[in-house]
Amino acid sequence: MVAFPQVDLDPVDLVVHELSILGSFVGTPDDMRKMLAFAAEHKIRPMVEIIPMSQINEAIARIRQNKAHYRIVLANDIK
Repeated sequence: MVAFPQVDLDPVDLVVHELSILGSFVGTPDDMRKMLAFAAEHKIRPMVEIIPMSQINEAIARIRQNKAHYRIVLANDIK
């Protein structure tokens, strides 16, 4: 489905026929593969702020205070 069409469905049909509905704003799996290949080829790297997992509460506070730079990535430092 494209462009957010109105859909009427019976949830029982999903269960009985083992169906699922998925959505994505980023494209198809093939689009993603091409995008990642392009990024690798051109050495495009994400801008992230790495915070140790032991500081997760501080990381959450930074997000809530809108002080996170770019994306926060939690690094596993807990043994």
